[in-house]
Amino acid sequence: MKLKVEVEKKPKHSETLCGVGWLNSDEIISASDDHQLLKWNIGKFDAQSLPALKRFVNGVNGGRVTLSKF
Repeated sequence: MKLKVEVEKKPKHSETLCGVGWLNSDEIISASDDHQLLKWNIGKFDAQSLPALKRFVNGVNGGRVTLSKF
């Protein structure tokens, strides 16, 4: 298996990435210190913003997206 890594000129997250979790075979969710959740389509390399969070994201665990607020 080969992994192709691409770096965007304008990152979608403005702060440090906290975690990533798979939704299904072609979608993931990323969480960041900028309080954003983004749903990514892997095939299109396209991100859709989900509702912003008022609190910090503590973690993404075991392939399922689980959020802890504090």
